Amino acid sequence: EEAETPLIVNVNAAIEATPDAQVSLILDQKLGDMIRARGNGNLTFNYDGRDDQFKMYGQYQITKGDYLFTIQSIIARKFELLDGSTVRWNGDPTAAVVDIDAKYTLNAYVGDILAEDNVTSTQVNCLMDISGTISQPNVKFDLNMPNIDDDMMRKVRSVINTDEAMNRNVASLLAFGTFNTSDLGGNSSMSAVGFAALSSEISGLLS
Repeated sequence: EEAETPLIVNVNAAIEATPDAQVSLILDQKLGDMIRARGNGNLTFNYDGRDDQFKMYGQYQITKGDYLFTIQSIIARKFELLDGSTVRWNGDPTAAVVDIDAKYTLNAYVGDILAEDNVTSTQVNCLMDISGTISQPNVKFDLNMPNIDDDMMRKVRSVINTDEAMNRNVASLLAFGTFNTSDLGGNSSMSAVGFAALSSEISGLLS
């Protein structure tokens, strides 16, 4: 009796993504960090049944969406994805190359970080730049305050002048809605232990 020839399945598919469909990308399954996006792109899927390999190719350009960013499994903040961010696949579906910009907007009192009293609360954008791959992302933070003048922004930059200081202030803004005053010798809104944990969590994303 002749042995049956195994059935080998090969699949090739091309998909044109439109903003009508939402794409979800999980950055940290344990914490629930997830990117949900809408956009455009031409994607190709290949499955080779001979070696059971699934491949994905193409670029997806994000027009809008959000990123649920979690700190210490307690604090979750939803960042808005900025138009023009991209996700690119070169074969391995789990190694998508990301170039994503996002922002979280709040109002905060700039006088805390400047040790001045003649200022008011203003709009603060916590900016996040995500690069690298979806499985090993690199994250960099920045701050933008569109409603203050250049002179005051330079003063802010003179205080928040290192990556560590930026991380401390982003952690404080995300957690409590205030700048971190420890660099000025003031009391932080969080306990020393709690703040160290939050700042370490954010710093860990940069390594």
